Amino acid sequence: MFAGAGSEGSAVTSIRCLVNESADISRHEPAIILPGRRIIYSEYEQYVAATAARLRHAGVAGSRVGIRMADSWQVAVLVMALLRVKSVACMLDPRRPLGAALDAAERLGCGRLLAEPPWDEATPRDRLLNPADVVAFFSDDPGDGERVMLGLEQPASILVAEGGASNGRGILHSFGSHYYSARGANHNVRVPARSRWLLTSSFREMAGFALLFRCAQSGAALVIPGAGERLEDVLERYEITHLSLDEAALGALVKQGLDGRKLRRVQAILMPTRRRAPIVAEAVAAGLPVFPSYCVEEMASQVTAANSATPLRERSTLGAPLRHCEVGIAADGEVLVRGRPLFEGYADSAGLDPARDAEGWFATGDLGALDASGYLTVSGRKDGR
Repeated sequence: MFAGAGSEGSAVTSIRCLVNESADISRHEPAIILPGRRIIYSEYEQYVAATAARLRHAGVAGSRVGIRMADSWQVAVLVMALLRVKSVACMLDPRRPLGAALDAAERLGCGRLLAEPPWDEATPRDRLLNPADVVAFFSDDPGDGERVMLGLEQPASILVAEGGASNGRGILHSFGSHYYSARGANHNVRVPARSRWLLTSSFREMAGFALLFRCAQSGAALVIPGAGERLEDVLERYEITHLSLDEAALGALVKQGLDGRKLRRVQAILMPTRRRAPIVAEAVAAGLPVFPSYCVEEMASQVTAANSATPLRERSTLGAPLRHCEVGIAADGEVLVRGRPLFEGYADSAGLDPARDAEGWFATGDLGALDASGYLTVSGRKDGR
């Protein structure tokens, strides 16, 4: 039926909460960095534990909860706290009107919506939670030394992606999906403790949401820049080591003459793309550590990626499958994916559509090929777009 590459299995059913574990290992290291403030891992853990207690008190444990908030450290705390109370974080666009967000939350099966005031007088208060009333700094029961375990199968998040196979439906991932996606990505491009990963995509997008798990798993710091800060200034000011850039942003860096010598702290620039990008060769020639990658929202971000060991002649491809991921090519050339990061299905209030075949393959809608070494290229979409 197809050619395939990659795979790895495991019998593990639960994993320690990544923030909880990093609070032991990297207790005094920064977990989140933002303008004028650093939150170290021991504080991050304290905030998550205290917020989880408030979420239980609010009666949202074990349910789907919408989050309509601008990117902030509070969103990171809420996502991790919702995991602890076995709730699902449903990420919604804060730019949409509150009424539209409430409708979207209802379609996704959310009982409550976390949204910052002001609230319209006509908005039903029983459906809303003010983040300021939920995000906590201190807990009456800090639970010092407690090992917090999370089930790999427990539902964790719903993100809504426009276009692609999802067609605007909610993409439901388990905690295990995010955990194994982070493991595969961090194995491919090393993210040592004390690394600093720049948030360049919103938390409501998979590329940004995945960083919550990738950083916490490695004890790295997630950097949330201020609004309006220029990329070239951010890279220097926050001493960034890792980031993701699209083709246009990478091209802008190269045109400004920011090469490997000037960006000496940067260890990896991941570039999600669906096509051959000449800018990759230019950036590599300038000494920038650029690694193209193939990302699928239904696979919790990266599926294939290049790394420092990828031969230069293969940098024009999208790299090889990461650990825990498999890639296949159907008879008609469609790219198929499966593995531990694969989503549970498309979710709404009516139920769940697993959207995979009997062998566990998800059809991406992309057309591509694997070469003899297992490197992926994508030539376009089945629908011609």
